[in-house]
Amino acid sequence: MDQIERVRTDCRMFGEAMRDLLSRKRVEEDPRYGCFWMMYNKATVALETLNYFQRTWESIDMATSEERLNQLKLENTERCIEIARSLFIGCMSAIEFCAKENIKLYPDSRLARRLDELRSRRRYIFLRGIMQESLSLGILTEKQEAEWTGMIILRNLAVHNNAVSDMDADIEVGEMSFLLRKGDMIVGGLSTYADLTLRAVTSYHNWICKLDLDALTRS
Repeated sequence: MDQIERVRTDCRMFGEAMRDLLSRKRVEEDPRYGCFWMMYNKATVALETLNYFQRTWESIDMATSEERLNQLKLENTERCIEIARSLFIGCMSAIEFCAKENIKLYPDSRLARRLDELRSRRRYIFLRGIMQESLSLGILTEKQEAEWTGMIILRNLAVHNNAVSDMDADIEVGEMSFLLRKGDMIVGGLSTYADLTLRAVTSYHNWICKLDLDALTRS
């Protein structure tokens, strides 16, 4: 729960900082900082749900057999992982939506023009494409783009494949390493999805700041 509280704290911090940074450039329902509040709300729901399960666990009669306690502990752990996984998926979805909306606010930027060119070739723009083009324009470093690719792969596996890998790949996101093997489930600890969410929040903040700077100085 501490990591999910950190998600809330970071979202609030980045949201307020971005709102102040944009100042008079803000628009109604501005996605550049609105995304952080979307993620803040998702983290709040996750935290409230985890608090409910914690109270449920604390109300269990400790006289229950050891076998039953172990079973309940396993079930609670699975619930916690599922809640954190849903938070990660939800935040990545918010980021993908807001990334597209952000670019609309910079129609003359290099990135917007590049994506318009791709659309003219009937290519649909996904988050991965946005980050790949951000790399090609120097808005992201190779390491940052590789982290985005890793988070997107993990999100897609969690959404579409029950977190079971359909490929062999070695992924690094921040301090986390994932050794994906085809047919095996993503391996991680209780805080893995919360840690991924924290990284996604920070990465989105870094990207939108760089996009704003690039649009102002190199359009």
